[in-house]
Amino acid sequence: MLGVYLMIFAASNAGDVLPVSELPEPAKIVGNPQGSTIAVGPELEAITEAVGSRMCCPVCQGSSVSASPSEMARNMKAQVK
Repeated sequence: MLGVYLMIFAASNAGDVLPVSELPEPAKIVGNPQGSTIAVGPELEAITEAVGSRMCCPVCQGSSVSASPSEMARNMKAQVK
């Protein structure tokens, strides 16, 4: 696990930035989610939108994750789901 963190930080030296698509999947670092599913279908979408609307997009200042078109926001929303 430390190797993954070192890989990310080593790649970001001197202004190099990795696109979100090249970062490791969280499941590979922390494992798959555990527990039961709380919702599916339209109910899951509604919950995801509600949570995403309360999270600020780190790319688009002043925009929520739900409203942002950035790749980072789409990735964050997928992780919420």
